[in-house]
Amino acid sequence: MSMTTVHRVLPRDMLLDRYLEALDRRGDKDPDDDVRTCARCGESAPFTLDPDGGWAYCGACGLAA
Repeated sequence: MSMTTVHRVLPRDMLLDRYLEALDRRGDKDPDDDVRTCARCGESAPFTLDPDGGWAYCGACGLAA
C-alpha cells in the first residue's frame, strides 16, 4: 500500500474563485476586510487581496503573505 498522496494543482484563478466562494459561505461581505496575523511581521492587520489574484498584502508591513 502506497503512502503517497496525489495532489491536484489548480490554476491560480480557480484557487482565488474557491477562496472567494468560501468567504461568501462564511458570510463575509467584503474580502478586503480580511484580518489575519502576518507571517512576516507578526502583526494582526487587515489584508488586501491582489486584484490579479493569488496574494494578499499585509496592512501593517505592506508585504505579500
